[in-house]
Amino acid sequence: MTTTRRLATVDVTVGDVAVPAGATVTVDLAAAGLPFGGEPRVCPGRDHALAIAVGAVHGEESG
Repeated sequence: MTTTRRLATVDVTVGDVAVPAGATVTVDLAAAGLPFGGEPRVCPGRDHALAIAVGAVHGEESG
């Protein structure tokens, strides 16, 4: 499944399209350029999280 549905809770304009409150909006995730189902990505916080974990295990203090 590459779509998701959302319910507009307020009137909003997306680009040049008016979406009234109460409207159901279907979003095609593949067309939106979102990489769901694609290859794994590296977390941008990975190195920071590992440094914190190493410090916690070794009892190092930052200074």
